[in-house]
This record gives sequence, C-alpha cells and structure tokens, in this order.
Amino acid sequence: MSLLGVCLALFIFIGFYSVNINFAGSINVANADSVDIKIHIVTPLNRTKIIQDSIYYGYFKEIKIENLKKNQFVTQSFLGTDTKLELVDVRDCLYRVKPSGFSYFQKLIVFFVISKDKIFQIGVSVFLSILLFFSLIYSAILLYNKRKKNKKKIISSLKMILSFIKINNFKVFIPAIFAMIPGGIYVLYDSSLSVFLSLNFFDILFVSIALFYIPIFFVFFRKSLKSNIYFWFSFLIIFISFYLILFPSYYIYGLHFRDDISKFFVKAFQNNMIDQFLTPDANYLNFFQNFISFIVLKVFQFKLYFPEVLQMFVLISIVSLYSSFNLKIFREIMRNDLNRFLISIISPFLVFLLGRSFALFDIPFIAALIFWPVLFLNFENLSLKNQIAIVLIFVLFILSKPIFIVYALFIVLKLIHAYYSKHWKTFLGFGVLLIAIIIQFYISFSFYDMPVITHVSQLGTHYNNAYRLDHLSIIASLKYGIFVFIRVFVKLFFPYYTSVPTINICINIFTVILMIFINAWLMLRVFKYKTKVELFILSGYLIAIISSILFVKTVSLPQLEENSHNILSYNLIEMLRSGYLPSPHRYLLLVFLPIISSTGCFIICLIKSTSKIVVRLLILILVSFIIFNIISVSDFSIFSNSNPKHSVWRQNAGLVFNYPDEFYIPYYDYPRESECIKYGIDRITDVYVSEDTTITIDSLGFETREWEIIQLMTEYDSNLSSQIFAVKCVIDKNKTYIYKAVNPINPTFRFIIFRFDAFIKPKTIIFVDKELKPLKLIKPIRLIGKYR
Repeated sequence: MSLLGVCLALFIFIGFYSVNINFAGSINVANADSVDIKIHIVTPLNRTKIIQDSIYYGYFKEIKIENLKKNQFVTQSFLGTDTKLELVDVRDCLYRVKPSGFSYFQKLIVFFVISKDKIFQIGVSVFLSILLFFSLIYSAILLYNKRKKNKKKIISSLKMILSFIKINNFKVFIPAIFAMIPGGIYVLYDSSLSVFLSLNFFDILFVSIALFYIPIFFVFFRKSLKSNIYFWFSFLIIFISFYLILFPSYYIYGLHFRDDISKFFVKAFQNNMIDQFLTPDANYLNFFQNFISFIVLKVFQFKLYFPEVLQMFVLISIVSLYSSFNLKIFREIMRNDLNRFLISIISPFLVFLLGRSFALFDIPFIAALIFWPVLFLNFENLSLKNQIAIVLIFVLFILSKPIFIVYALFIVLKLIHAYYSKHWKTFLGFGVLLIAIIIQFYISFSFYDMPVITHVSQLGTHYNNAYRLDHLSIIASLKYGIFVFIRVFVKLFFPYYTSVPTINICINIFTVILMIFINAWLMLRVFKYKTKVELFILSGYLIAIISSILFVKTVSLPQLEENSHNILSYNLIEMLRSGYLPSPHRYLLLVFLPIISSTGCFIICLIKSTSKIVVRLLILILVSFIIFNIISVSDFSIFSNSNPKHSVWRQNAGLVFNYPDEFYIPYYDYPRESECIKYGIDRITDVYVSEDTTITIDSLGFETREWEIIQLMTEYDSNLSSQIFAVKCVIDKNKTYIYKAVNPINPTFRFIIFRFDAFIKPKTIIFVDKELKPLKLIKPIRLIGKYR
C-alpha cells in the first residue's frame, strides 16, 4: 500500500508539474550576439534563472529576452520541429515570449523526453538501492538469527588469532622481511624512483611491506591457516610481474595515466556521489571506474599521490580477477586446482599480447572473461552469501562497460531453465544480472543521439561515443563478424600477413573446416557424456562469434581496414582471398581466449589416456607456440618509454586544488593537446613569440574576439628560460599586468606556467627578464582559456 501511495503521489506531481510547461527544447535567439543577450527563464516550479547566452535547452514556464534587437527573433526547436515564437514588447529591448501552444498530452511528452536522463538516473538509483537494501537486510537478519553462533565464532577467532601469535611469536614478522625484498630490489635497480616519488629508501621499503605483506603472509602460513595457496601464489606472481618487471612505467610512473583515466579524476573531484556514478561517459555507465576514482580521491583522500594510488588499485583489481579462477567455487567447471592455477597464470600474459588490457577502463573486459565460467556455476549449490557477493560484484562490472551484452542470450536461456527447474536462487541471481545488462544496453543505444556531457572538453577527452554507430545490418554484421572470428583463429596460429590470394584461400578454408570439426566433436561429446566442461568450451565459440559481431558493429573503421580497403565492403570471394589480421583490441579478448580454450580442450581430450604430465607439457607447448607467434609480430612500444625523473602531477597539482573551477595540467606526451588534465577550459592554442618579442593576440590568424585566457605556459629551455622573470600582459584600456610563474623556473620543472587572477582578454603578451626587458622565446607558447 505504501508503494502504491508513493506511485500515486508521483503521478499527481508529474501531472501538476507538466501543466506549467509552455516551452521546450532549444530556445534560440537568431542573429544574436551572446555577449549582449540575456534570457530570463522561469521553471515549472517558479524558479527564475538568467542565462547570458543566445541559446538554451530545457523546458520552461515563462521566457523573457533582454537586449533583443529588431532584426532578432526567437525560435523553438523540439523533436525535429522548428517554431518561430511570437514576442510581446514589455518595455524597451525587453520582450516576453508567448507560449508555444502545447496541449496537455504534448506537455507530458515534453516532460518524459527532456527528463529521460534524470528519470533513468532515478530508476537506476532505485534498482541499486533496492538491491543493496535487500542485501543488507538479509545480512542483518542472518547475523541476528545466528548471533549466538556468530558470537562464539568471533570469540573463537580472537582466541585463534591470539593463539596463532603466541605460537608463531616473531615468525609473524618474517613475511614483512620478505615483503621488503621486491621494493628494495627495484629501488636499487632504478635509482630515479626515490626522486620521482619524493620518498626516501625506507619509505619505499614501508610501501613495499604494505603491498606485499598480506599475500606473502598467507603463502608463508599456508599450512596453519589452510589458505588457498594457488590464489595467493598466482596473485604474487602476476602482481610482481606486472608491477616491477613488465609495466613499472605504467603502474609506478603513471605514463599513459592521462588518457581516459583523467576524466575519472575530474568526475570524482567535481561531482557529488549521484552524478559521479550515474552520469554516462562516452555513452555508457562507467560504474566501476568511477567507484575506484571516488574511493581513492574522496574516501582515502589521496591527492598528491592520486596517479600512483589509482594505478595501484587498478593493478590489484586486475590481478585479483585473474587469480579468482583459483577460488574453490570454480571447481565445478574444472576440478583440478593445478590446472586452474596454470590457466590463471598464463591468461594475463596472453591477454596482454592479444588485447593489451592493463588500464582502468580495461578492467570490466577482464571481468567479462571471468563471467564466462560464472555462467556455468550452479547457484543452488552456493551459499546465499556467496551468491549475493557474486551478483553485487558483477552488477558493478556490468554497469561499467557494454561488453556484457554478449552474455544476454546465455542468461535468458539460464533463466528459462531455472524457471522450469524451479531453481529460484539461480533465477533471482541471474535475473538481477540481466536487469543490469538491460540498463547498460538502454543507455548505449538510447542515449547516443544526445550529449551525455555538457562540455566534453571538461573531462579531458574528446569522445562522445565509445563505439561506432551506423546502419550495418544484422545479416552484414553476422557475415563480417564470422569473418573476423575466422581471422582471429588464423592470427593465433599464423599471425603473419600475406598478400598471396592462393595462400589465404587455403588458410581460410582449412580454418573453417577445422573449426566446424572441433565444434561438431564437442557437440557430440556433450550429447554423449553430458559433461559440463565440453558445454562450457562449446559456449565459448558462441561467445566469440557474438563478440566478433559486436567488434565489426562498434569499433572505429580503421580497425577494419586491410591495405586501405575496408573489410565491410568485401564479398565472399574477397573474404576468402583476404589476409586481414585484426589489430589487438579489448573487444577481441572474448574471441581469443575461448578459441585458445577450445583448441586446448580438443587436444587434451584426444590424448586423455596419456599421463597428466604429458597433457600439461602439450598445453605448455601449445601456449608457448601461440605466444611465440604473437610476440614475433607484436609492437612492444609500451616498453620503450623512458621513465620520467619528476612527477608532473605533484609539481602542478596545486593548479587543480587551488583553482578547482578551471584548471589545466600538461602531461608527459606534451605537446599533444589531448595530453593534459583539464576542467573549464576549451581553448588551447600554441603560438610563437614574434621578431619584435611580442605576441599580439588579434594578429594570430584566429577568430579571437571571444577568447579569454586564464593560463599560459612554455617548456623549459636551458639556453633562455633561466632569464625569464615574468610575463607582461596588456589588456583593454592599455592596462598592464605583470605575472610571475606559479612554479620555480629551473630544469627540474619541465614546464613554466603562468596563472592569471581571472580570465582576461589580452591585447599583447611579452616575456620579460628581471629588468623588464623583452625576451624572444624559441619554444612555443601555449595559450589556455575558453570562449565566452
């Protein structure tokens, strides 16, 4: 009854609220100069706003236009219809806009169309709140019903801990000694690390203990604690390999940090919690990515070390996902713990070679790999606690990337089977996961025609959409998807491009025959033995095909080119003659891994009578062959990056925290304009000092009438920069202002940055020495600001 009452009250409110909507869509003042125009709007709740612009979007009760001239008029654009609105002269240059004549039904349409993003946010919030509420209620009830038992467990656990410490005594410090070793060895190997992190040797040893103590502790006391040794061993192996051997430039030094990750910092820094989690980026929700950045910045308050701590959370998340295949719940898929351990160790290195997934925005793709075996878990055999944990974790990942749409068909089939089998735990769990997939799907394909970010540049990224949206038909998507699927198979075992049509025809036909044979063989085993392993592997082929279809439907067109020809224009003969090899891409992770798994399963089953040692040796040979092939044709440019000596973030973070309304920080790949972290800035222009040592704004060759500059910068030049004392700006009415650099001018600081007190419109800019004599800089000057 209470829910019914809330719904009834909501409908009544919407009804009365919509009555007051008289204008909707884009209100545009034609032939207007936005500097002079002021739009006075009244909302349906009688709140008044003044907009100093010539265009505004939304729905309104009343509109008045100030400073309107005779040659200007007002138009309303909504749902593809443009209407010229009538004006009533109130007083000199102030006009009231007459209502556009919406019927009540049209007003309701206006409300739901323009408010759909807010309605969606509320809906997702309600869904997540209900999910979290019932999870907490269940946990509370469970704790209450078992309070006596839990009390005994807590007391028993405390006694065990005290007993453990008493028995082992000083031994509990041995893992700490081992935990110092990775950090100690690395700082001795890389002496610049201490300078970059602004930490001394003992600080770095302490960080090393914080990172490695827990996994080493569980490995060291594996017998007495009965810990999952395979999980912790795999965690340590992958973590150390990625952190200290393969990608220290990424996880320690923050190279490539700026890319997409910068927008997650900006969102966490600028937004409240609701907007942080429920505002789509690049046309989909980034729930997990936003969650991690929010935790690092707002909860743990890491500011000066935000890049390093964020990257650490990224690495821990990635390593935990790979290692999770060692959890006992996956024995239902593969009983042999050692085999699962080997797979968990091999997978991250294969994934890197095939898709280079090691960044924050890659984590949901790795989670999608783990979701494949989760599909085959029997929720009826799991405790409700484990079931809730699995559902909550994967809801978090599903609401982070659209890739999980490839599993929608499998989940529907799972729900149908669960319904008729009366497996209600399975039905409920996968039902919630399907709802999350539908929400992400709805955003991806319903919100693509509207800007999800008011000012894209404010988040340091130029992407409105993360995928290509065109009119490629379902049949064409299926055809080219299967072609990509075949060529992925070829790339695993023969990743060498050949332009000889005869060779390509033979390879492609042989691959098709081989895959048909493997799938037919797997299907026969499913019908004959009814084993879950073969069904699991067989499903991987279907997942791979669906992922390939998604790949050809959504990736950028250069990903689908072969010798300047787009494969989407190929006919069947051209496909057979093609030597196209897909570039590494995250969407293809769910193609490569199932193919490798099915091929490995096929080989193992053929030699099942052979000893386990021989089987594992053959798996190792197969994987080694694949890795060798891929390495031989891969681009390892990521390893060629030289580590920076100083942190750009720590040198310039004050520009963020001291000026939160608008800031700009250059990053390592400067002078690329996209290589920065910024907010409230949409104008970046590089210019040079002229022969007369002056930058004259109006002579730059741009439309500079509406430019406003807040910051300017240049790179340190060893020949000249030491002479710079300040920058002199002449603005309107010939007023002169002198600004000094915000950071010291010395070789330690790569950039010399000047920050103004407010946005200014300078006429001229001159760099001067201590005697205020002009200097002619050789390096380009970057002007940073915005249009009015």
